Amino acid sequence: MRRYLFLMVWLTATCVSSRAQMVSHSLDYYLSKALENSPLLMDEQNQTSILNDEKLYLMNVYTHAQTLLTGNYLFVPIVETDHGKTSFKWNAQSADNYYGYDLGVSNGNLQVGVTWTKPLLGRSVYQAAESQINVQHDMLKNNIRLNRHDLERNVIDQYILCMLDRDQIDFVDTISRLLNTQADLITRLAYAGQAKQSDIEMIIIEQKVNKETKASSVQSYRNHLMELNALCCIRDTTTTDIEKTKITKTVEIGMSQFLTKYNLDSINAIASQKMYETKYKPQLNLFTNLGLQTTNYNTMYKNLGLSAGVAFSMLLSDGKLKRLKQHETATTLSSISIYKNNLVTQNEIHRNQCSEALNDFDTRIHLLDSQIAQYGRLLDICQKEIRVGQMSVFDYITTLKNMISVRQQKMTVEANRQLAVNAYNYYNW
Repeated sequence: MRRYLFLMVWLTATCVSSRAQMVSHSLDYYLSKALENSPLLMDEQNQTSILNDEKLYLMNVYTHAQTLLTGNYLFVPIVETDHGKTSFKWNAQSADNYYGYDLGVSNGNLQVGVTWTKPLLGRSVYQAAESQINVQHDMLKNNIRLNRHDLERNVIDQYILCMLDRDQIDFVDTISRLLNTQADLITRLAYAGQAKQSDIEMIIIEQKVNKETKASSVQSYRNHLMELNALCCIRDTTTTDIEKTKITKTVEIGMSQFLTKYNLDSINAIASQKMYETKYKPQLNLFTNLGLQTTNYNTMYKNLGLSAGVAFSMLLSDGKLKRLKQHETATTLSSISIYKNNLVTQNEIHRNQCSEALNDFDTRIHLLDSQIAQYGRLLDICQKEIRVGQMSVFDYITTLKNMISVRQQKMTVEANRQLAVNAYNYYNW
């Protein structure tokens, strides 16, 4: 048993040293690359700038004065029939007999001027709009946190699959060296007449099977590594090594950060309702107008002037639209509460499921360790019996295959346990 363990440790160390020259990356490297290249995280500054610009725009609309250049030119053509003559006038000022609009009601005029308007009660409207934009900014930052959390889970899951493939490659290399050692032993025994040619052929077959297993594991590793690079937006297509890591279970939290989304949705719905209700507040605007207003083009130079005033308006009735909007907001808040409670229940179920799975995996790993230890002692005995001709190579290969199957099963269980820990950490956030 001691010789077997020493051989396995030595072969594993040899395999690891052969990879020392490869470029190796850690989990932190891939997580940093994924976050660095995430389009949503890269776009955060742009989206924040857009919201800030929107805030400034609304401040100008609701609190700052506006100056407009306006103009209006109206002409009224008629057909005049005075003094027995018929003539067309494109913009008559007066006439007795004619066909066209009644000049006493509508006649040509010219209006050109500069209008200055200042809202006097717009501060409260802007405060409601600013509050809604602040909520939208908080929602943007929370969406980025959610995206980052999802991205971290996906990267860690893919990294665990790469570690599983890497462990399987190392284990296959270990078995390959073990088979080479046994092939040398069987060959010497055959020369001494203590082993058959069929025993040598059987060892050779197992070596080829092991080579195919390694090729399959290498292919799986490359595929999973490329998927990992794609997640992190890494253009490198070369096969690199990864560092071993262990995912630890986080301490159970109190308030889940997943609920922040629903809290912000509720706040945004309330802010939207407040913004809508600003239309029912009094509107008071100060205005001045400087320019030209005339109906007589011959004396228009005398009609330059100035006017000023105050405009007041207030919505008194809108056909119960306000009540309908309030009911819509209340319904929205109720829907948000339903989804929020559902998420709390689902997360609790997922955490319990992951915890139970971890207990099951720990039990299975303990049982598999016991089997591996027994197979180690059995293989030690088998090697002694082969040397003295008490055991066939076929029986030895069968025992070795069983041990390989148990070891591979343990690696798979350990990887699944890592995935379960990562899933628990995802929901326990």
